[in-house]
Amino acid sequence: MCALARVTTEAMLAEVLGEEAAPTLYAWLRGLSFIEAGPSGLFPHDLVRDVLETDLRWRNFEAWRQLYRHVRSHLSRRFREGSGLTRQQAFVDMLYLQRHQPAMKSFYDWRALGGAYHDPATPQDHPHILAMVENHEGPESARIAAYWLQRQPQAFVVFRGPDPLPLGFSANLLLDAVTPEDEQTDPAVRAIWSFVRRYGPLRPGERIQIARFWMGRESYQGPLTHNMITLNTVVTWLTMPNLAWTFCCTADPPFWEEPFTYINFCRVVEADFEVGGRRYGGFAHDWRAEPLPVWRKVLGERELSLDFKPEPVSQFAPSPLIVLSQPEFAEAVRQALRDYSRPDALIGNPLLRSRVLRDVAGPNPDPEALQSLLRAAAETLTASPKDEKFYRALHHTYFQPAPTQQAAAERLGLPFNTYRYQLGKGIERVIDWLWQRELYGP
Repeated sequence: MCALARVTTEAMLAEVLGEEAAPTLYAWLRGLSFIEAGPSGLFPHDLVRDVLETDLRWRNFEAWRQLYRHVRSHLSRRFREGSGLTRQQAFVDMLYLQRHQPAMKSFYDWRALGGAYHDPATPQDHPHILAMVENHEGPESARIAAYWLQRQPQAFVVFRGPDPLPLGFSANLLLDAVTPEDEQTDPAVRAIWSFVRRYGPLRPGERIQIARFWMGRESYQGPLTHNMITLNTVVTWLTMPNLAWTFCCTADPPFWEEPFTYINFCRVVEADFEVGGRRYGGFAHDWRAEPLPVWRKVLGERELSLDFKPEPVSQFAPSPLIVLSQPEFAEAVRQALRDYSRPDALIGNPLLRSRVLRDVAGPNPDPEALQSLLRAAAETLTASPKDEKFYRALHHTYFQPAPTQQAAAERLGLPFNTYRYQLGKGIERVIDWLWQRELYGP
């Protein structure tokens, strides 16, 4: 465990190996000649670390995988429950577990990992940020950075270490709309917004994340800087609610294609842009097409497969999921209810390509799965006696339909206007229940 984890704590030993054994084991570890103590915990000499972990993978690969899962589970819990520097350290420790991944190991400075932390940029940091941008990207880029420092100063974080000056910075823009001034000022936002409008427009309450600037003070966009940008950018998409898209801009997309493909980000050539005569490009992920829980599961399996080789993706392909506006979604639900007893008609319903159905029925849902989802949504109304009348109206109109709506009203013993009111309320409640799950998952 000590060889696998970046640092080992007594709390980690207690969670994985039991509270009774942890103090004795920690004291034993601490007394070994090749174990060092740092501010965050214990760690072995580099040579010992490599030998121990390599030997375990060789003689019992399944034991290594099981240990990896246990350690990652401990760190994930620390990440979820922590905040500030505790959360940053937990993320760094999770990232360190992936140092042997072929698609990752060349793109980080693993020895320096954890040597810096990020802080919100202060007004005193702004001159240093603009100097970095001008030095690495030129005056036109610095003018754009100055615009975003005014427009969205909270997007900027600086990376700090022992040096009093910032080691680097990143700017993670969070936008729920783009103004004409944004598009006129920043070619990157103009290109990305055009791409979003084409492939998956934002719905009410949704946002896009754009890792617009990231660089070190000395080195521009290399492995050491990647240590820092990953910390800020990934923590944002792991914790930000209602995130629809993440975009990461880079000056050298071909160089970064392998690690981005590994994490299921697609190259988006259509969103490339030019500033100061220099061309930039990037990678994107649609979180509605592959929601965070699914993404985590995919990445969790890849981490445990050291021979995984990501296939290069040179162009974004539209998601098999469809992203509907709220009015479009509501109409699709109404149509699905009308077609409930006709599976041949349901085949063409957009809900078959919706997130809410894929979450419960898998990647290839059929009309039967849609029927089941509609019933489940309607049956939530039976939990409350005052709502059960809405369910009965739905039941006798769509699920066990009377020949006509007039006949349904008679079967329910209701005046026709009362029946129509209850049916309308039932449909509204079904739409709302499904829409919340379309946006936020189950």
